[in-house]
Amino acid sequence: MTAVPPPEQHGQPGQHGRPGSGLTHLRAAGVSLVIDLSGSTLPRVLHWGPCLGEPTGPQLDALRLARRCQPIGFSVDGPVEVAVLPEQSAGWLGTPGLSGHRGGRDFSAAFRVER
Repeated sequence: MTAVPPPEQHGQPGQHGRPGSGLTHLRAAGVSLVIDLSGSTLPRVLHWGPCLGEPTGPQLDALRLARRCQPIGFSVDGPVEVAVLPEQSAGWLGTPGLSGHRGGRDFSAAFRVER
């Protein structure tokens, strides 16, 4: 992406997105938040930082592509995409965003979005 002017030049805060892409861009007070709502998994944060201005649809698509993790080595699994609530069922090996137990069965949550 190109350089972004200082926050005071970004116009009004608001929500922008590309219809059908599942990408939503929220911005206010010099900060942008780009969320990927596509698929049946929980939302993923693609960018949370300095304001991106008003990116075009292709620029948002490029951001999603650039944020994809690349498989390394001889991994048999695909890259793990971290959602807003990291789940062990999705391959996240860090601390889960939610933990609990069910008497020794169904050891990890697997949230799915239904439309």
